Amino acid sequence: MYAPEMTLKRSTLFRILAALLPATLLFGSCQTRTGKKTLTLAINSGVEGDALRQAAKDYEQQTGVHIDIAEFPYANLFEKELIDLNSRTGAYDLIMLDDPWFPKFASLDVLTDLMPLLPKRGLQKPDDDFVASSLALCRQPYQTGTLLALP
Repeated sequence: MYAPEMTLKRSTLFRILAALLPATLLFGSCQTRTGKKTLTLAINSGVEGDALRQAAKDYEQQTGVHIDIAEFPYANLFEKELIDLNSRTGAYDLIMLDDPWFPKFASLDVLTDLMPLLPKRGLQKPDDDFVASSLALCRQPYQTGTLLALP
């Protein structure tokens, strides 16, 4: 079991939050049995959850896409996501992951290449607002490889 003891700086948390909602635009949405479009996000509990709940309400009002937020303590989030990705249950449409976890997830070939999704949203590359060094961490191999995450 992996139980990281890292704490994230508040500025890092807000960068993650800022990246998560636009990422939902890349993925479109999934439909439930009722026909209502829904996305499920796995995130770290705490300030992320507080801010994302309000952002999810705003997003649903603007798009009609409901966002379910699955919150887990930081020490459990990696394990929950790893189990879901390995078993390919698809419990989560989007996941929040910490930088140290990225190499493990990328090596398992369980993350989606985001580049083919960008043109579907009228984009040729990730937004210029992303810091280049942070975006480089989201590629496997580092800096030059497949874009598998957003900062």
